[in-house]
Amino acid sequence: MNKINEPLSSYNLNTINYENINTNNIINETKLKYYWWINPFLIEKLVSYCNNKINKENKKILDVGSNINSFELSTHIIDCTQVILPDKCVIKMDIDYDLIPNINDFFDFIYCRHTMEDIQNPHHIFKEMCRVSKKGYIETLSPLAELTKGVDDGLNNYCGYKHHRYIVWSSIETNTIHFLPKYPIIEHLVYNDELTQKNIHILNNYPLYWNNYYIWDENNPPNIIMYRNGIDFLFTKSEYITVTYTDLLQIGINESIKYTNHFLEILEK
Repeated sequence: MNKINEPLSSYNLNTINYENINTNNIINETKLKYYWWINPFLIEKLVSYCNNKINKENKKILDVGSNINSFELSTHIIDCTQVILPDKCVIKMDIDYDLIPNINDFFDFIYCRHTMEDIQNPHHIFKEMCRVSKKGYIETLSPLAELTKGVDDGLNNYCGYKHHRYIVWSSIETNTIHFLPKYPIIEHLVYNDELTQKNIHILNNYPLYWNNYYIWDENNPPNIIMYRNGIDFLFTKSEYITVTYTDLLQIGINESIKYTNHFLEILEK
């Protein structure tokens, strides 16, 4: 699959019902379009969401890991390098292990895009983000994109981005974000042609599904599940997840798409 870098003007917020897509109507698509960049239409809605939810003039908004591509409303930035951004307070720290140097509920909102799937210890920074803010937003690559070959620039034989450590999805019912280790087995899975065409069709025509989204506030408390070999070690023994790794991958795709549609509804209220 040869990538086509899509201009920002080609992004949209169109949604789909994954289970009801008629694969008979899908034209054979062999080239994968490239929608990994920030979706301007989504950001516009997220900015409106923040302004509506945080009814005060001097908002304190923390961006975790976006570096120079920070959220436009951010006042503070956490990053592993000391970037120079004159209008923002930049905090250099190792988000895998360091504590955010602020008191509980210091920030009004947290924005974290395409960071947590890269790091070793997302559970730590998740707990820290929830400690310093009652509202927040996390965006990662979606399971759909993570399991599609050709997503990484120039690496057509790999699924998703080869440097990612986790496959991440969100669940509506419990407002939970899931982190499943990205094991090499995904490179050896064989998908039927119909499923492959269906996934490429979605990624090419519905840019929203390149990413997974997660949002929390006082009414939707945050929750995280970290998997090891298909088991959630944060639960008691009687509550272990017993499905297989490949089953979890399909669950991740389905849940992420459902949550994406739900998330857009939240932003449009």
